[in-house]
Amino acid sequence: MKKLPKKQTDLNLWFKELEAVAPKLKTQPGYMRYWWKSAKYFADFAERAQKILTEQFYRAGSIKVVDFDTETTGLSSARKFQEGIDGVTDIAGVIVDLDGYHGSVIDSDGTQHIGDENPEYVFNQMCNPGVPVPDGAAAVTGITTEMVQNEPLQYSVLRDFKKFSEGAVFVGHNIGDSKQNKSGYDIPVVLGPIYNRYFNQNPETMLEMAIDTKPLFAGLVAGIPHTNANFVKMFDIELVGAHRALPDVNVNALAFSKIMPLILSLDVGALRQYAAELENDNSAFLSFVQTGAKDNEDWVEFGVKLGKNHCLGRKQIATNIKYNPYEDRFIYEDIIVGDLSDEYKFYSKESVEEIVPQNFLRRAVQVLQKEQSFEKAIEPWVGVADDENSTQNFEDKKGIITLQKDEIFSCFYSIEI
Repeated sequence: MKKLPKKQTDLNLWFKELEAVAPKLKTQPGYMRYWWKSAKYFADFAERAQKILTEQFYRAGSIKVVDFDTETTGLSSARKFQEGIDGVTDIAGVIVDLDGYHGSVIDSDGTQHIGDENPEYVFNQMCNPGVPVPDGAAAVTGITTEMVQNEPLQYSVLRDFKKFSEGAVFVGHNIGDSKQNKSGYDIPVVLGPIYNRYFNQNPETMLEMAIDTKPLFAGLVAGIPHTNANFVKMFDIELVGAHRALPDVNVNALAFSKIMPLILSLDVGALRQYAAELENDNSAFLSFVQTGAKDNEDWVEFGVKLGKNHCLGRKQIATNIKYNPYEDRFIYEDIIVGDLSDEYKFYSKESVEEIVPQNFLRRAVQVLQKEQSFEKAIEPWVGVADDENSTQNFEDKKGIITLQKDEIFSCFYSIEI
């Protein structure tokens, strides 16, 4: 019998293990290792997920997760799905357990080899919802009324899916849960109401046993759209064929299989303590990083928000700090917040540097951005925009100019009005 992963008591080692399976996290300014709010949120997520998964393990002797997704006739209300006004057109599920991922083979470029899956581990079935598929829904999913009219009826498909997922913990992106994403979609709006009608199953009970990767992702990284495609990119996984059930499920299940052992091995108390130390020690946090040029000077701009001890009322104070990587020079500016005739705060550039010391910026940004160069970005000063049928391959781009090492290309243009 497989054993649960051991708790990792060294949080720094745990972070290294996390970054090994999700290397893109280090490039995100909002990564929880450097932002206490994300760390606290992830600790709450992990505590709940640990409880669900360990209880299942001790009850059943194993962990069985079904990562699933549905495609439907529209993004409407739970009432419409319960009453049969809307329905499911496609549903897929992939089992993840302590042995890992059991879905379709996924190549490094995102190509999925769908069709050779083991039916013991993969459920993939379109179904007839009993109602026409609106054009808007068909445009998103590619599933039309004609495609599903000869498929099995919704009841029989969901009955089979219920058997497939019996005793499993539901996982998926924006499927909803009972704590951090009550307003999710697949369970509270779609599957829960339909299961209630067909099988007299309580949607609230389903949510209590669900693990949603959207709040998982929100805990890992703040400040970016928490889509399934962005989530799996953190794990170097590309999503191709989005908005059909199985491709969405495959990538999400693969990503979850990589992080599930780390969720189970996390010392939640240690992460909460770490978050508290970040909150108390850091009087500022990084909100964005961008490269550019101004006044003929190469620079990197750091957007920084000052901590909770530096607020005007409830307004958080923010500033931009520029950095010249070639001269290793930081440029701080004075901050004036508020109306001088009313309540205001003034910070000299010297006091800003005390609050946001250079070593804080170097540590945070160079670690976060170490996969990216501070060299000036390559901009499309020459060439043309991609056409409609572009391959999106940089090497095939029209008008591209390729330089060998140490080779130089220069040009100029002028504008007359």
